[in-house]
Amino acid sequence: MLSELRLLRPGDEKLLEAFLEPRLESSLFLASNFWRAGLVDRGEPFQATYAAHLENGAITAVAAHGWNGIVLLQGDRGLEDAARRAIAQSGRDVAGLMGPLVLTRRIRAALGMAERQARLEEPELLFSIELSKLIVPALLDRPGIELRHPTEAEIAYPLASFRARYMVEVLHQAPTPDLEEKARRQVEGWHRGGGLWVLLDQGEIVSMTGCPSHARGMVMVAGVWTPHELRSRGYAKAAVAGSLLRAREAGATRSVLFTPETNHAAQRAYRALGYELKGDWGFVLFA
Repeated sequence: MLSELRLLRPGDEKLLEAFLEPRLESSLFLASNFWRAGLVDRGEPFQATYAAHLENGAITAVAAHGWNGIVLLQGDRGLEDAARRAIAQSGRDVAGLMGPLVLTRRIRAALGMAERQARLEEPELLFSIELSKLIVPALLDRPGIELRHPTEAEIAYPLASFRARYMVEVLHQAPTPDLEEKARRQVEGWHRGGGLWVLLDQGEIVSMTGCPSHARGMVMVAGVWTPHELRSRGYAKAAVAGSLLRAREAGATRSVLFTPETNHAAQRAYRALGYELKGDWGFVLFA
């Protein structure tokens, strides 16, 4: 058996696609970034340094150290070496790890980061759905309910505030003075890509959701947020369903999402839409 460890370069697209296609549900961040930004890393949004372990010419593991410092992981044999190579080549600090739970735990230990303080390290669950089986909540047909893309003015307010509150509650970020500006840049990026949706009730924005990653007919739901005072009314579930209907109209056939193991309310909502549990997911953000 011939083994090889190397960086992926332009010309290796078919090789990486062949590896990712059968693993797409648990590789959507990695696949979406790759198809959007290619294999050249200049440190720009969505770019990454990709390293792969191969056996007899086929990839067995890939690590991609992204522009944001997150290392995306997929595969098995040779993953540790691939992660080390990607990190060494990129020259960036490791801001976090993302991939199937067993892989994030494995690579954290292999990189000598088992004792490193993490800002976020809560096991998550991976759910998926065939969009032909989407269960659409009746709320979407109620008079006064509207789903649409936000306006530019709504990005600044209230959506930057919504996202900042999400980052504090879900991602455990400190409520620093510059957090809302960082949140605004994120929602602007989603908006430019057409992946940001808002739900309105009687003209008031009551929930937001995003589909920031997509590849091969699969979309990822992320950043779902409803203000505390408006929860338990079905708004988030309706926003997600509405965005998936639009994605289906545009040709998408599947969707995935992740939610913390402890967020039982979100899990009930997603199951009510027809999502099914597919496995575990690991997301580590270092302080």
